[in-house]
Amino acid sequence: MQVSRQPSENNQEVPAAEPLVEVTRGGITESRHRGHIVAVEPDGVLAAHLGAPETVTYLRSSAKPHQAIPLIALGAADRFGFTENEIALACASHSGEPIHTEVAASMLKKIGLGPEALKCGIHEPYSAEVARQLRERGEKPNVLQNNCSGKHAGMLALARHLGAPTETYDEPGNPVQLAIGKTVSQFSGISIEDIAVGVDGCGVPVFGITVKGMALMYARLVSPPRGFEDEIRDACARI
Repeated sequence: MQVSRQPSENNQEVPAAEPLVEVTRGGITESRHRGHIVAVEPDGVLAAHLGAPETVTYLRSSAKPHQAIPLIALGAADRFGFTENEIALACASHSGEPIHTEVAASMLKKIGLGPEALKCGIHEPYSAEVARQLRERGEKPNVLQNNCSGKHAGMLALARHLGAPTETYDEPGNPVQLAIGKTVSQFSGISIEDIAVGVDGCGVPVFGITVKGMALMYARLVSPPRGFEDEIRDACARI
């Protein structure tokens, strides 16, 4: 799996989006917001849509529950004794409050690593209150306050479990990212060769697929097909 350097043919032309929301102020429509909405059944049958279901875009943070499936299905979460709170943080974007950073730190401690192993970078906490407190104390944000630190801690746990290099857990060729790419392909019904791969804001691979494929991923997360392995189905139920 490699980061795509050239845009695919599907990305050359942006399909026309449907108007979804109008914002009015007094008697004037101030802005209109357009987009694509798709609803599918777990078997892939299209139930409803607005716009173009085949529009290709990136999953971004909406991929987090699926990025955590290998963590559970391959046995890493159980091996390291991750709690439900820790699994939830691996599936989520968080706001950098102590309730979140303490969980991320706990995950790292269980796998024998420290915050310095995280490669998600540092930004101001999304929590306005925590950010204000840091400024008042003259402190800088830390890596645990990154909204993706839980996801990255989960990826590091999977790297430990697989015996993969933790120093490169964020790279497309690492077994961690290959396992995640396989999961995205399985749930979206799109072959891995047809999935665009870019770099997300937190540094790990981000997957570009159709909006219909995204909807199918979530339909199958809630109701995984009987043909999926038991370990995958169990991971879906736990998430």
